[in-house]
Amino acid sequence: MMLEKNPQCCFEVDLYESVIRCEKACAWGVKYKSVIGFGRAYIVSENKEKQQGLNYIICHYGSGMHEFSDEDLINVCVIRIDIDSMTGKKNE
Repeated sequence: MMLEKNPQCCFEVDLYESVIRCEKACAWGVKYKSVIGFGRAYIVSENKEKQQGLNYIICHYGSGMHEFSDEDLINVCVIRIDIDSMTGKKNE
């Protein structure tokens, strides 16, 4: 698998807040916040770590902690990124 041969990765997360309108069409823009990070990605194989990762995602969306069956955990691929560096920018 390619990820096992070279785990180096880059990721980006963007939050677009609103469009900046202007009289001139080519002068429009966007209010945003953006983060770019670099690190190493690993496929999580242990069920306990998979469950923990999935719960982090679910809690982020306000749903609380959940239990996952062994079948649920077998049927999902969880990838962990160990972050080496990040940078961000914004246009407000």
